[in-house]
Amino acid sequence: MLVLSVLAAAAFAQAAPSSPAPHTQEMTWQVTYQGKPVGERTVTVKYVPEKLGMRRIIESETSLDGHQAGLPYTFAQRMTATAVGRSPASFHSVVDDNGTPREVQGRLVGGQWMVTLVESGRSKTWEVNGSDIDLSTADLFDPQSFVPLSKFSTVKVLSAETGDIWTQPVGRLGPSEIPIAGKKIPVEGWAVEPPQGKASFWYTTDGVLVRYDYRWMGRIVQAELTAPPPPGVDDAPVAPSGVQAVRETNL
Repeated sequence: MLVLSVLAAAAFAQAAPSSPAPHTQEMTWQVTYQGKPVGERTVTVKYVPEKLGMRRIIESETSLDGHQAGLPYTFAQRMTATAVGRSPASFHSVVDDNGTPREVQGRLVGGQWMVTLVESGRSKTWEVNGSDIDLSTADLFDPQSFVPLSKFSTVKVLSAETGDIWTQPVGRLGPSEIPIAGKKIPVEGWAVEPPQGKASFWYTTDGVLVRYDYRWMGRIVQAELTAPPPPGVDDAPVAPSGVQAVRETNL
């Protein structure tokens, strides 16, 4: 009886559920201007399980130098964003826009956005109704976002680069395939027109942004993944769990 009790206790301990480990996706886009490489954007998305859902921590770093393609312009950005459940991501963004430093922060608290802009040595904070912002540009890089462009016919976007809020219709570009490292990736395209000019985004069915482009000074800047999209969060391998086989042992 003692032996059976020990074995049962061991089996129960092995079957006890444990918190799943965070899953991470890493992506890099090469940025080109007129077909010439001018920089890259890297994004790491960490999925952290919580009682009320999955917390997504998005870390992004962008570095552009247009001089390599005859464009006298540089841009650098470091951004951290956090999204929980179905809400858009709150973010903190630090930008160097052609030598001009800028800091933008957007926090969604209790259905209200608090937006802070620090520029030219001055800080300004204002409050925006939650209904006046559908998503921010940080959400465009969240594969599990509950506010994708495909959800809207007209979208209100908070720029994590400038603090501006712009409203524009969303156009469907339809399905296509984009070759990445010799592999054809099925995507669906969507287009918007912020004040800077038309921008287009192509996503996989898992929500991974494969390619995006926008107009700058009348020409196209394009960013494209350097490797095929990483596995979706539901495709990540799961560590084995549960009761293991009980073996007899002579005592």
